[in-house]
Amino acid sequence: MPHKVARYKTLKGESEGEYREKGSRFLAYATFIADEAEAKQYIKKIAKEHFKAKHVCFAYTVGTANSLSRWSDANEPANTAGPPILNQIKKNDLHHVLIVVVRYFGGVLLGKGGLIRAYSSVANVAILKADIIEKDEVTTMILDIDINEYPFLMDVLKKFNVTDIQYEFGTKCTISFTYRSEDKNQLESALKTFESLMYK
Repeated sequence: MPHKVARYKTLKGESEGEYREKGSRFLAYATFIADEAEAKQYIKKIAKEHFKAKHVCFAYTVGTANSLSRWSDANEPANTAGPPILNQIKKNDLHHVLIVVVRYFGGVLLGKGGLIRAYSSVANVAILKADIIEKDEVTTMILDIDINEYPFLMDVLKKFNVTDIQYEFGTKCTISFTYRSEDKNQLESALKTFESLMYK
């Protein structure tokens, strides 16, 4: 029976969107993020580039099943910026996606309805302009092994579609790699067999 691989929709690279309402200018920056640390770094980058803007709002999701979600209204009235942005991400069934929206105030208050419409619209523009792709759901694993065990471990990993293999040699070998989440049980079983053979 073919092995079914879990896949999810996300963005390939970055995209931008713009929306204007009664003099206010909204700029959206959408991008793929691997984790929260990457999201925070990207938000800081956009905030630094637009240091004169009054509001730098955002929303993002990390993970697939029961995704972790974060958002910020950045001093806009409660629930008028972050939640509308997040809603667009979820509406399009996107994962591992961050959208940052910068607002340059135009001097006219938009009201809650106007703000919700503006933040939702500009986030949607950025998504429409993005390249949406599908990716395999993957997990990262880090192992510490004896140096002489390295070639034997690599033989085990070759049987699975592991990627992003990185290693560091010292008194021991630290190796990290990503694997398809659907392969979790089979890979862990293979690693247990490897450990039993190495330490019997």
